[in-house]
Amino acid sequence: EAGTANPAVQFDTRLYGGNSFTKTGVGTMVFNTQGDSNMSGDFNVNSGTVLLNGALSNNSNLSVAAGAILGGNASYASPATIAGTISPGSAIGSISTGGSLTFSDNSTYLADIIAPDNDRIDVAGDLHIGNNVTLNLSDATVDGLNAPYILLTYSGVRDGAFIPTGVPAGWIVVQDRTLRQVTLEPINLESTEREWLSRHFTEAELEDPTKEATHWGHAADPDGDTLSNFFEFAYGSDPKVAGGAQRTVDGEPGTNNLRSTFVRLRHNLLDYQLQVSSDLDSWATASTTANTPTV
Repeated sequence: EAGTANPAVQFDTRLYGGNSFTKTGVGTMVFNTQGDSNMSGDFNVNSGTVLLNGALSNNSNLSVAAGAILGGNASYASPATIAGTISPGSAIGSISTGGSLTFSDNSTYLADIIAPDNDRIDVAGDLHIGNNVTLNLSDATVDGLNAPYILLTYSGVRDGAFIPTGVPAGWIVVQDRTLRQVTLEPINLESTEREWLSRHFTEAELEDPTKEATHWGHAADPDGDTLSNFFEFAYGSDPKVAGGAQRTVDGEPGTNNLRSTFVRLRHNLLDYQLQVSSDLDSWATASTTANTPTV
């Protein structure tokens, strides 16, 4: 079956049978399925917007084409592929899939947050994120009392990462591989370090306690460049790429001063001190003049 809507129509009915559904046209189509629907074919949003409120317990596949939008409060039995935009609810809502969720290149997850509530996607499988996939938080209204805001969960493994946009000042999107979720949280040392770990290590590595000493622990040095993970984190570098930390020590031209150049974290999350010694035994914190752009 094919549905064409311009500008908007609403159906209060369940979806049955072995046929597929394809939405065309630039308008909005709303389905209030009033419970479970057993349609076994594909559910395709090729253009315009579909808001589905209910459950498709037997559909074969869910797809949203580039330029199209899927919203509503719904659960789907199938895997899903998003080439356009997914935005649960009509304001705040939730969508779940019965299999993996794939965000194709240049697609968007538009997540609304109106504290204390937020949009959420739950994936019963792997999460595949292509290139230039945006997590748009431009409509977020947050407060610290309700953090963290869980925007997405998955049960398998993740490849790729969202590019967050519209993140409120003082907050960070944490794409946590250990907890298998994507959250919006206040910026602090703990949330920033979890995001860094999940950016550089896999679910399998982080869940293996025997790899703490060699891979993901503070003292580990997986790239063998003598810089531990703690310092790689502090310098914002990749712990699996030897020599990636940007740091130099040299003389300042025209003076007797020593100059140290390095990258440091934003938001004063760590205290960086330069220490000096005349005998390499006793060390003292040097008096410094800072010119410190941060990342």
